[in-house]
Amino acid sequence: MKRAAVICTILSVLLLGCGIWMQAVGFHPGDQNTFFGNPRLILSDAQVTLILSGCLIAATALMWLAVARRARQQPARRQPERGGQLESKSQV
Repeated sequence: MKRAAVICTILSVLLLGCGIWMQAVGFHPGDQNTFFGNPRLILSDAQVTLILSGCLIAATALMWLAVARRARQQPARRQPERGGQLESKSQV
């Protein structure tokens, strides 16, 4: 789960950067994007990218909360000492 959270964090930062860059340079390729099918509300590609990156950031934050909660609930695993195992074999 932690690996997926790290990957989603990287993707969300890249997507947010792409959306900010497209908004800053005025990237409008000529197509029209309707917001939830509403023909009166037309968005640019930059705005759609920023909305999607916001949704991905929210999902990533929930993933990090789940990772933190799981880490608090699971006790730390202790590795068995190998010295004790070797001694018991040598006595037999």
